[in-house]
Amino acid sequence: MSKTYRCVIDEKEDPVVASKRLEHVRPNSHACVIGLTDDFFSCRINPQEEIGIYAAQIQRIVDLLKDASKLVSEWYQSFQLIFFLPPEFSGIVQYIYRWNDKDFMFDTIL
Repeated sequence: MSKTYRCVIDEKEDPVVASKRLEHVRPNSHACVIGLTDDFFSCRINPQEEIGIYAAQIQRIVDLLKDASKLVSEWYQSFQLIFFLPPEFSGIVQYIYRWNDKDFMFDTIL
């Protein structure tokens, strides 16, 4: 067992209890996937944050969901990246909304 999960069950002596506890923290558990999905759709840019850091947060969540065999479409990733940008980006966002689907890609927006 990896060190990442060992701390979750250190104090548990009963293997059944330890196993049940691990079910909720493993990357592919239903609870973990739901939490990551919520993190993805709740991800907002902080006013003092650069867009690159915000994009990295989104990408990290997408990668964690991918590791759990839950893929997030490129369209949702792109939409999430621009939807919560500050008002000063509204002109750019409106321009990007007019792009065709082929160009509406996460990496293209960055």
